[in-house]
Amino acid sequence: MRTYPNALGRVFVKGRGAHVADSDGKECLDCLSRAGTLALSHNHPYVCDRVIEYLQSDQLLQALDLTTPAKSCFIEAPFDALPETFAQQARIQFCGPSGSDATEAVVKLMKTATGRRSVLAFHGGYHGMTAGALALTGNLNAKTDVASLMPDVHCVPLPLRH
Repeated sequence: MRTYPNALGRVFVKGRGAHVADSDGKECLDCLSRAGTLALSHNHPYVCDRVIEYLQSDQLLQALDLTTPAKSCFIEAPFDALPETFAQQARIQFCGPSGSDATEAVVKLMKTATGRRSVLAFHGGYHGMTAGALALTGNLNAKTDVASLMPDVHCVPLPLRH
């Protein structure tokens, strides 16, 4: 496969905090993997302890749409943080198991809330491979052979070069 990780020529086997180590034991700062749950870093002790605690509790690991104590707590926590009058009218959107699902939900929410159709996306951004998420992806090579992606998506350059 021709992907950017292969160009690094390294196999990463361990991670702690913001650092990763390859199969030769060479460590480096991870500036690529900060998506999804990794915003909390690799193997953060608090997160690892909570995962182990949950696994040892014998609660359900995969319950799909069933109500569980963990799901109820997860749903109630955001409402507890909101002002009461706002919380009474707020709703939860479960996006599904992928970033593409979350991206699609955000686009639908944005279009519903604003009544507008146009979407700005940044050149080089990656948002997934579903039709809507792919339309927002700034990598033109990924979508050259795909017809009829979401219209009114305008890619713009990032305001700052890093």
